[in-house]
Amino acid sequence: MQDHADRVTASHFHTDFVEEKDRFDVWRESVSILYDVQPLEETLARPFFADVQSFLLGPMMASKVSGRIQTGVRTQQHFARDGIDHIILQMNLAGGNVYRVGSEIVVSSAGDICIIDMAQEIDSDIHDNNLSATHDQAASFKNIQYVLPRETLTDLVPHLMDCHLHIIRAGTPMNMILGNHLMI
Repeated sequence: MQDHADRVTASHFHTDFVEEKDRFDVWRESVSILYDVQPLEETLARPFFADVQSFLLGPMMASKVSGRIQTGVRTQQHFARDGIDHIILQMNLAGGNVYRVGSEIVVSSAGDICIIDMAQEIDSDIHDNNLSATHDQAASFKNIQYVLPRETLTDLVPHLMDCHLHIIRAGTPMNMILGNHLMI
């Protein structure tokens, strides 16, 4: 009997197979375990699309995600319900996020790498790098995400809880080193 433990499991979700009027609702349902997503005005001004290519690599998942801009919220109720205790390293290839944490606003842009702790609350607007974008503009995003179980990082990063929504800015030495590894 052949051992398949070293195989990479892949999946591909996209909204192309769905009628245009139902695309955002199908997307919302598909990500509802992680986030409550809502469209922004610009989101539905053009045909909606979302595309997620994922690869399961042992305990880690690598994904390439693209779609129309939107807002997403993850609350403590999500964490209590799903128990997802992972850290996401997200590199924005196009677009970025405006995160709200209490009264603080954290903005990430194309090229930035953001550390997201899925055990903490997230309130985010995904943007297209033009924070004053009109509905005539592209209003889309693309990123690469590595989803890592917390226990794989706790020994390497002692203050992991303090890293939630930490942005490693594009062009910095740390970003260039980590970004090269993420793009492999």
